[in-house]
Amino acid sequence: MALVYLVSSICAIFLYSNADSSFDDFYNRKLGIIPAFIFCLIPSLFILPFYHYKSNRIRNVEILVDTKLFDRVCYLYIVLFFVNIFVFGSLVINALTTDLGELRNEIYLGDGLDLTKGMSLPMKILFYIPMTLGGGSLFMLIFFFYSVTFLNKSKLFNFLLFLSTLASIYTGIATATRTTVFYWFLMFFFCFMLFRKYMKKKTIKGIYLILLFFGSLMIFYFIIVSISRFSEFTGGTQGGILGYAGQPYLEFSNLWETVPSGFRSVKNIFPWGNLLLWHQTSGGAQASEIMGYPINGFNTIMGVFFLDFGKLLSLVVLFLFYSVIRHFVALKGNMNFSLSSSISVFLFAIIPLTGIFNYYYFDTDTVFAFFFFMYLAGRFKKIPREVVSYK
Repeated sequence: MALVYLVSSICAIFLYSNADSSFDDFYNRKLGIIPAFIFCLIPSLFILPFYHYKSNRIRNVEILVDTKLFDRVCYLYIVLFFVNIFVFGSLVINALTTDLGELRNEIYLGDGLDLTKGMSLPMKILFYIPMTLGGGSLFMLIFFFYSVTFLNKSKLFNFLLFLSTLASIYTGIATATRTTVFYWFLMFFFCFMLFRKYMKKKTIKGIYLILLFFGSLMIFYFIIVSISRFSEFTGGTQGGILGYAGQPYLEFSNLWETVPSGFRSVKNIFPWGNLLLWHQTSGGAQASEIMGYPINGFNTIMGVFFLDFGKLLSLVVLFLFYSVIRHFVALKGNMNFSLSSSISVFLFAIIPLTGIFNYYYFDTDTVFAFFFFMYLAGRFKKIPREVVSYK
């Protein structure tokens, strides 16, 4: 986790110190001691519970005796993956056959966002079902690693289960986004580190092979989008990729130093309540109107909450998040390793890992997925399990 923030910080230093490179004029961002301190403090606090969890410690493992619920969840997301292929097929083909950079720029400017345009009512229903449930496709990485490590499932089942984890990347192609690829790699390696000590060498070799093939395709897509968007810039594609990695700290610091502090919105922290009751715009959108220019969305989890709540209240909210994460992760660290505990750890680990860019649970789809998988974690605790010692 710490490596993600370290690499981003190094890229930020390079961007800021190379004014002649013209990497989107990042050298014009205002920096300050307080935002620098917050950028170091908050991620450190978020990472600390996972350090104390000691993922490299070998624990006794609770292996499911009855896998009916496990199988049902897996088949649900396998089916959803193929539904995604059907529903988003034309959109993905359109994205891949057009200028990806132009498509992404149109989306940044507010155009081309209506993915349901021209769809019939049945197709719109089919669209929203996989979109809502598909918010949890990334969480299926836990199920995939648990299956290949502890369960005697067929290769076909495990392969289809792996494909189900790619649903968010597939739908992300329709809007030419690279973030879903980055998030997938982050959480894939997190899961690999979580399960690696229990894996057989043959299983690890198979993981490497499947990652080599699909990972290469994802990296190729990432590079193609970067070339399409930034090849005409002075900094070129190299500058675009460097800016992608290094902008979070610079953007957060600039916001802290330039945007007026104040309470604006609860949209990001209570997306379902906002959808059904409040109908507020995000703090970022409101700040954009105040400042007269669009606010960059990659401004870290600290930036998201600052724009929503202001300086003082955002720090209070972040410390509350830290307290919740510490409680749950510490609780699971004192237990046997199980599907239930690994789901819970994953659900909270995704916050600091993706927090370098944004707040992960900012929309209705991901919040629904969070509570759905928390419910599943509770259900799996009640299913008979066999305790196996790996010590």
